[in-house]
Amino acid sequence: MLSSALGATVITMPQDPIEFLALWLLRYCQNEQRREIEQAERDEIARKIAECQRKKKAEEDELRRIEEERLAREREEKEREEEDKQRQYELLVQQEEERQAALEEQLEREKEERAAKAAAVAEGQEGAEPPPPEDPLRKFKLRLEGRIRDLSVLDKSFIDEIHRYKVPPEVVYKVLKALFYILGKSKKELDEWSTLRQLVNSQLLSKIEAFDATKKYKPQRFRLCTRVLKDLTPETVSHGSRPAFLIYQWICATLELRVAAVAARKAEAEAAGQPVEPEELGVSAADMPGLNIPPEEPAQGEGGEGEGEANPEEASS
Repeated sequence: MLSSALGATVITMPQDPIEFLALWLLRYCQNEQRREIEQAERDEIARKIAECQRKKKAEEDELRRIEEERLAREREEKEREEEDKQRQYELLVQQEEERQAALEEQLEREKEERAAKAAAVAEGQEGAEPPPPEDPLRKFKLRLEGRIRDLSVLDKSFIDEIHRYKVPPEVVYKVLKALFYILGKSKKELDEWSTLRQLVNSQLLSKIEAFDATKKYKPQRFRLCTRVLKDLTPETVSHGSRPAFLIYQWICATLELRVAAVAARKAEAEAAGQPVEPEELGVSAADMPGLNIPPEEPAQGEGGEGEGEANPEEASS
């Protein structure tokens, strides 16, 4: 520092070298103090920046940890929900097996009762009455009756829930479309959710109960029904909505009864030696995973999806 001051004095050659040297040294000290202050300020700023970065990183790490925990909880909840849905489905399958076993037992008892009555008549027992003719549709009708009893869930709360949906779950939308196709609605009437949901009202269950699957119908309604449900399985429907699953089961039972009724009319005509009138089913065993119908009855005469029916009770031509 002193050598620099002397060098500056020699180079400058002021009139008063002592005063120049003193002022130079004073400015030097002031500059050094200012540099120390500025350096201290820079160090403090750097320290604060580093502290802010550490805090920001700590906050980011904490937010990341919280997000990972949230995602983990969501995964666990979703897995639990899926496990619950799977258990519920397995319970439904078990209940269905028990119901079918009970139905078979009932049909077997009725068969034994008819055989006993027939034997009593053959033996000429007093007061013996001949058994009623066997109904080939009995099993399917009993199954459908059970499905209709299950549909007591279509109460006001279900209707309100449907009307609250601006965009319904895909499973619910498809099952309801299939239901109303069977009940005679055209494709045009069901393409808009805002229109379809208005059909879900307090009269819905009565309309379902009144539908007679044994009558003759144009096959288009059944073709549209199975077409909209072809990508769904009983398991996926049950996971989506319990009411939708019960409606799906009613649809399956209705289609199975229709196929059995068509087969019964054909067998009755053949037994009577009458001409067999061709009758399209509009449904085959391959159309829906939930169907249990003979595979040798394929759907015929595939028509365009836009066909509608003005009269739900109009017989197929």
